Amino acid sequence: MGLHGNAELLKDTLEAQALFEGRFSGLKLMNLDPATGQKRGCFSLVFKGFDEVEQRPVAIKFFDPDAMMDTYRIAAFRREHEILRDLIGTERCLQLVAPIGTFPLTLAIAPGRVITIPCEM
Repeated sequence: MGLHGNAELLKDTLEAQALFEGRFSGLKLMNLDPATGQKRGCFSLVFKGFDEVEQRPVAIKFFDPDAMMDTYRIAAFRREHEILRDLIGTERCLQLVAPIGTFPLTLAIAPGRVITIPCEM
């Protein structure tokens, strides 16, 4: 299954930003197969980028906003962050560079009317 609705909007919004969160540049969605347009993975959108502060490549993971009602997957997404937080400093392990947060994705629903969708990252 490819991207739809809010996930597509999130991808387009993030890839268009020159500097995300005042620190990450060059965001590009990585778990979307360019040949087939199919998303890989169940509930996350994974972007590669460059951390301008640490001067190194990073991965930024967002919960898929089109799955916001799936409480099991939301809990699994949050558990992964907790596990990685507990492993900070462990060799040969992914390292967190920022705490879990929320990106406000703005969606126009009618002329002059918008809603904000909180996208966990």
